[in-house]
Amino acid sequence: MEGANVKAVDAVVRFKARLVKVLQELGASASEANSEVERSKVWLEREIPIYWQSERRKRSEAVASCKSALYRKGMVTSSKDQKPSVIDEKKALQRAIASLEEAETKLANIKRWRVAFEREAILYRAAMSPFTQAIDFDLPTAVAVLNRMAEALERYLQTALPDLTSLIPPPALPGSERGSAAGAPPAVETTRRTGGGADSLEPPPEQNDPTATSPESSS
Repeated sequence: MEGANVKAVDAVVRFKARLVKVLQELGASASEANSEVERSKVWLEREIPIYWQSERRKRSEAVASCKSALYRKGMVTSSKDQKPSVIDEKKALQRAIASLEEAETKLANIKRWRVAFEREAILYRAAMSPFTQAIDFDLPTAVAVLNRMAEALERYLQTALPDLTSLIPPPALPGSERGSAAGAPPAVETTRRTGGGADSLEPPPEQNDPTATSPESSS
């Protein structure tokens, strides 16, 4: 089995740091986009309707004021029984009415925009769901895995190498190698003695020689 080929642990560390930076940037972008959606929703539901409702009230008052001015001007008569011109008052009334109609149109459009915006916001959240999942779970999980990987590699590199010489058996002697190779039993050293006795491994010479003469026969 081949050993681990660890050449660049710092590459894992650099990749993890880059991934963390990307995660922060993506998180900031998603947060800004969500904040923009919420600001637009508040603007449509609160700020802009309040503004145009106030404008409608002001412009309604302006229309009423122009009508009153036109009526008063029409009631005035000169010494020669001639009525003064009311052209300016009529133009002012027309402008006031047009301004009021603009406010009414704006308020009607705001109601439609709110419905359309809510629909688009739902579609936006659905489209952003995988992206949000990656930011909230997938990328943090990958960072944690890389962190554990880098720590494990650091511990591996700091581990001392074992002493393999203690596992190698000592070399055998040449004679024992031949005997072990042939499967022969170890040699037994024989002891020769010239005299008889209980410990002698070889009989006396007189017992071996049949021509030897015993002392009894010679007498």
